[in-house]
Amino acid sequence: MFGSTHLLVGATVATYTGNYFFGGVAAFLSHLVVDVIPHYDFPPPNFNSPKPMILQMAGPILETLGGFILLYICFLLNPHLSGGLLILGGFLGLFLDLWHHFPYWREFTRKITPTFFKIHEDVQNEELLPHLAGRLMNLPVIIIAIWFLLSY
Repeated sequence: MFGSTHLLVGATVATYTGNYFFGGVAAFLSHLVVDVIPHYDFPPPNFNSPKPMILQMAGPILETLGGFILLYICFLLNPHLSGGLLILGGFLGLFLDLWHHFPYWREFTRKITPTFFKIHEDVQNEELLPHLAGRLMNLPVIIIAIWFLLSY
């Protein structure tokens, strides 16, 4: 799923627990749950590509930034939201993708956490949908997370 999807779902789950410890654990686990939904991701960076790394990462960076903007708008619109839980949940919801897919870091993390890396790869459900339909699967999840955040 997109980084913005993981960010918003993690923030939502953490918010609804109302507890930093349980919220952090739930947000972290929400990443694996959301990855089970059939989807299509941005491809991981290719070090052998002639395309500069910053251009390869532009899509994921910009859409994740969009997720941060949406989260901030939810925070501004709903005075009942805890900024701390939103940040913690958003970060931990996004953490697995940061840990496993960030350029120059991917091979290092694959070596030091091979079992965890395999679990993250095994729950991915990317091959079932074509490119556009797989990317569009993020939208209902994002909309539902925003609705829950604004309804809190």
